[in-house]
Amino acid sequence: MTKIPKIKSPVLFLHGDPDEIVPYEHSRTLYEAAPEPNYRIPGATHNDTYVVGGAEYFEAIRTFVHGEP
Repeated sequence: MTKIPKIKSPVLFLHGDPDEIVPYEHSRTLYEAAPEPNYRIPGATHNDTYVVGGAEYFEAIRTFVHGEP
């Protein structure tokens, strides 16, 4: 975890909480080490974050890409 705090570019974490491949806690650990946004997708697994997250998921990406609050 020594490198993530040194990242100068924006980082966006999108993660489903019941992810069956990568535990949500892994993303949470990275998020806590990085000074950038994190978007939890309740109920999403590893491969359906965009389906479960729906419009909010895509809005989080749009906001991140365009640098809007």
